Amino acid sequence: MRPGYVSTGMTSNKPRSFDTLTIEECVEGIIRDIGIEENTYGHWRHQIQNYAIESLPLFIFHFVNMNFIV
Repeated sequence: MRPGYVSTGMTSNKPRSFDTLTIEECVEGIIRDIGIEENTYGHWRHQIQNYAIESLPLFIFHFVNMNFIV
């Protein structure tokens, strides 16, 4: 299980957006993938984000991560 942001106390109840799931959305996606996928991101939106991040050259990923991720 490798979800991105989920709106919980750990994310200061970050509001739902493209990169933030509700608990219900995450659980629904995880349950849907049980027995089908070896790894799950919890929702298709997080899967798209992960593919986009993995396709970035490493130096760009590090630059963005160090300068823009709070």
